[in-house]
Amino acid sequence: MLRPYQLELKQAVFAAWRAGYRRPLAQSPTGSGKTVLAASIALELLMAGYRVLYLVPSIEILNQTRIKLQGRQLRVSTYDQARKQIHGRRCVLGTTQTFARRGDPIPGWTPDYIFVDEAHLMLDHLTRAVTRYPNARVLSLTATPERFDGKPLTTIADIILPGPPIHALIERG
Repeated sequence: MLRPYQLELKQAVFAAWRAGYRRPLAQSPTGSGKTVLAASIALELLMAGYRVLYLVPSIEILNQTRIKLQGRQLRVSTYDQARKQIHGRRCVLGTTQTFARRGDPIPGWTPDYIFVDEAHLMLDHLTRAVTRYPNARVLSLTATPERFDGKPLTTIADIILPGPPIHALIERG
């Protein structure tokens, strides 16, 4: 079950896609439940028959994300499992580096949607991973929609959807 602010952000993501945006970025503070939000969106897409690729920046975050997604009743395959058993795999979890560096990471498998966790961290790898699948819609997730090096996120996002500010979350308990 989503909290009201997560539900609002979920509705904003779907509204952005319906309005023609292909790469919304959902920005929400650390600890606000972006992975839970993403799991809810992914589950809805999977139930509608779409394929989802969920990218994270590191193996450590991959394991944490897999546990969170599975806790939300979302069946995922990690990249290595998907390569060995591609048929029937509709949600694949992998690292951004893997999908940026490999020519065709999972032959014969193309995602309809790509979810990118911690989108601000690895812009160059992420751009290559996302442009590999030009027809896929992308949902980027981050608490920090700015980069320290000053590079814009416009190469991966065409609209930023702000979640609640930290003070509002504190006020809500």
